[in-house]
Amino acid sequence: MVSMMRCPACKKNIPLETESCPQCGHLITDAERQKERKAKIGAGIGILVVFVLLAGMFVIGQYASSEAPLDIIVYPHSDSEQDYTKYSAQVERFLDQIGEHKRAADNAANKFMTSFQKVSEGYGDANTTYAFAKDAKAKAELAYHEISKASLPDLPVDLKRLLRSGCSELTTYYHIKSNAFEIVMDFLDTHRLSTLEKFKEKNEKAQAFWLRANAKLTSAKMKAGLIKDQ
Repeated sequence: MVSMMRCPACKKNIPLETESCPQCGHLITDAERQKERKAKIGAGIGILVVFVLLAGMFVIGQYASSEAPLDIIVYPHSDSEQDYTKYSAQVERFLDQIGEHKRAADNAANKFMTSFQKVSEGYGDANTTYAFAKDAKAKAELAYHEISKASLPDLPVDLKRLLRSGCSELTTYYHIKSNAFEIVMDFLDTHRLSTLEKFKEKNEKAQAFWLRANAKLTSAKMKAGLIKDQ
């Protein structure tokens, strides 16, 4: 698809890389082309920031407080008479193990978001933001692989099932987020606005997996007595 710009003289839409306006003959300078590119990038980033805030605000807002139960439906105890508190140490160690990879991925995502907001406001550096997006993608991929192969402790069947299912949702979340950051990198590199809708869809899909993962892992913590049932 050919990038277009408005001729500074006659205001007609013309190809961005043309040497002169086919309509009025105005010679297009490099400065005029650069101004048009910046305007397109600014508009695109503004749209993308809205998508990020709408699709990812809730998830990003939970990064710093992932230990607190969410105000969502959690999975009930399948056998309320069973006391799982004696397994609390094993559950806590396992969650700490995968938590290291979660924190690394989430911190990288936060750094990207902070940098991206600066760019959208006109005082950030696009190259730095691209580097943060690349790092966030790498950390999301690492979290996906490490959590996928994490060994579950020897626990009662229903408690282990909750942890396994929660981790499965979590790895899918990071896999989708990795793809989303790749789309962001493509946008920052090419400035194609058509990538924005794809990014929005990826974030919305990822959020659904994150919510389910958090609900299941929160239920496992409740069963093990690590947090109080509300």
